[in-house]
This record gives sequence, structure tokens and C-alpha cells, in this order.
Amino acid sequence: MRTLALLALVCCLPACSITWKGGGLGVTQEQRKADIQDVYALSNAYELNAYFANQRRRSMGRANAFGRDLMAIQKTLDRHFFNYSDTDPYINHETDTYLLDHLHRYTVDWAVNNEMVRVWR
Repeated sequence: MRTLALLALVCCLPACSITWKGGGLGVTQEQRKADIQDVYALSNAYELNAYFANQRRRSMGRANAFGRDLMAIQKTLDRHFFNYSDTDPYINHETDTYLLDHLHRYTVDWAVNNEMVRVWR
């Protein structure tokens, strides 16, 4: 078991950068007080931020592609089974009715059909 651990350590050490770069040795005391960093530390921070920005961009692209695929499946089902197209101007005409208008119409229709009007008289 020790040999496996030693082998893993020996294999991983070349990937580590064990140097004094980025430790702030090239920065004076005054520059440290002013939060000035050396070039190596700044480039590491930039590369780290660029890497994660690229990761976020790629993951968003995957999520958007997944959503587009789901929408394509839904459009196919609508077109072939329900004979509906979301680009058909005769079905999807513009309207001036909003949510409260629909709610009002539904409430009035429900009250009339359930004979609530007679109770109110």
C-alpha cells in the first residue's frame, strides 16, 4: 500500500509547480501594502477566471441545446398529433385580453352556470 501511495505521489509531483513564483518575492513592502501583486500571481488569477468563465459558457450551451431539443420534440408532437403550428397566424393571432380578463370571464361564466346569480338576488 505504501508503494502505491509513493507511486501516486511520484506521478503527481511533475504536475505541481513547486517554485517561488507568485509568492510575492518580487514585490516590495510598500507594494504589498497597496495590494499590488507580481505578474505571475496576476496571470494565475486571470487564467483561473478565464477557465471558469469558459466552463460556464460551455455548460450554458449544453443546457440551451438540451432545451432546444425538448422544444423540437414538443413542436413535432404538436404538428403531427394535434395539427398545430406555433407559426400559424390564423391560430396565434394577437389579442388584447389579459389574465384578469380571462379570470373575470371564467368567474362570471361559472357563477351563471352554477346558478349563483339566484342566490345573490
